[in-house]
Amino acid sequence: MLRGDKFEPVSIDNFCNSSSTIPDQVQNLTGKRYKNYNINLLASEALRVVFEEHEFYGLIHLAALKSIPQSLKYPLKYYENNIISLTNVLKYCHEFKVPKLVFSSSCSVYGAEAEFPVDEQSPVADRQASSYSNTKKIGEEIVRDFSAGLDINCIILRYFNPAGSDHTGELGETPSEESGFIPKIVWKAMKGELIEIYGEDYDTRDGTCVRDFIHIQDLAEAHIQALSTTDTDQVEVINVGSGNGMTVLEVAEALKRRLAGVRFEYRNRRIGDIPCIFSDNTHAMTKLQWVPRLGLEEILDSQIKWTNTYLSRTNEDVIGNEIV
Repeated sequence: MLRGDKFEPVSIDNFCNSSSTIPDQVQNLTGKRYKNYNINLLASEALRVVFEEHEFYGLIHLAALKSIPQSLKYPLKYYENNIISLTNVLKYCHEFKVPKLVFSSSCSVYGAEAEFPVDEQSPVADRQASSYSNTKKIGEEIVRDFSAGLDINCIILRYFNPAGSDHTGELGETPSEESGFIPKIVWKAMKGELIEIYGEDYDTRDGTCVRDFIHIQDLAEAHIQALSTTDTDQVEVINVGSGNGMTVLEVAEALKRRLAGVRFEYRNRRIGDIPCIFSDNTHAMTKLQWVPRLGLEEILDSQIKWTNTYLSRTNEDVIGNEIV
């Protein structure tokens, strides 16, 4: 998408929670190779070299550990990675005069007591439910302080629940226990494994959590618009969500209509899960001229397509993946 919009991408990724085959997959899709630096953003001097070798129009910072359950188990790991990496990036943005920064934040900063749908004026929770969400709250505060008095435009995108894969089925998230809900349940369903739904007694229409799922292609488009727009304040916070709340059970039932043999069971609530969150995305549509175009059907279909590709590449056994 960046290349399609006349940007020349350079990435920094040490593939600690992704796959080192991604550059090859992107090259297969686009016919071009992008430059990637395989370094850890905590390595400040190695990061400096990247800025010395390129003159950047803008920087999208989305390198963060993102699992809420994992963050509750390893809080210091999350604070070290998500906060220090950000300050390292900002230090060089300032030194090398990068004019635009897009920072990936999270809807989880709104907390469990917010009124829905949440917009950008909704209060951020004083007490965050997880170390992950707290790193995003702190990160936003750092970005605001950093931008004060500097000639840099900062856009904070609060993601809701990114899901889905490239429509070709050739590029997607490597499945893991730390994957988001939809990638995880599609993976489990296609492996013939039981899907676990945590909590059935929330105050929602069917007792399960409500989430706002946004297709990753729509999310990527929001980043392009954020890089391209000039009509923003020095620091602008923008929700990036579909604007619709879907329950976890509704998503599982939709998957059941697509795949044979889908099985799920309820488990106890998990610590750190917010009962309900979905967006008012009016600000994104106004400021970024952005409209989400892909819904739950496209999210699930693209995720199934990619998971089939991944399983065939890794020669793993597939059980229960017959398309209904």
